[in-house]
Amino acid sequence: MCCRIGGDEFGVFLKDVTSQAQVREYAEKMGSTYKDKIAELNADVVSSISIGGAVVRRKMNYNRKNIFEDIYRRADEAMYESKKKGKDTWFVKEF
Repeated sequence: MCCRIGGDEFGVFLKDVTSQAQVREYAEKMGSTYKDKIAELNADVVSSISIGGAVVRRKMNYNRKNIFEDIYRRADEAMYESKKKGKDTWFVKEF
């Protein structure tokens, strides 16, 4: 599922993802597709993509609302870690 959170921020929720490697594969594909689409515009556009992810590796004792908020917060933190690394990067947190 993909949704616009606000401004230029989007959320993507992937079912049955259990490792950083799976997120990395998805993030690299998404980043590559994004660059290709920008190049197709054939315009003087400078743009980059920063991706933050969170992977739940263990069973959590939360209600549905709390787990969503925790995953979202960790993914948001990961996105800012990605931005610190530079342009067109990704960062994943596991918990």
